[in-house]
Amino acid sequence: MPYNFYLAAPEKLEEFTEADIPISGFLEDLVCNVDIILDATTAGNGEKNKV
Repeated sequence: MPYNFYLAAPEKLEEFTEADIPISGFLEDLVCNVDIILDATTAGNGEKNKV
């Protein structure tokens, strides 16, 4: 894959593995490796997704 793909729902790992989708890590790994996170969800969903 030409980019890193981080999984926000660890319980879905088996489904991604079965579909041969390579995972670079989980949401916590991504948060540790970036300076800025942009919430591009539709209005009202961002608050529900806060970690």
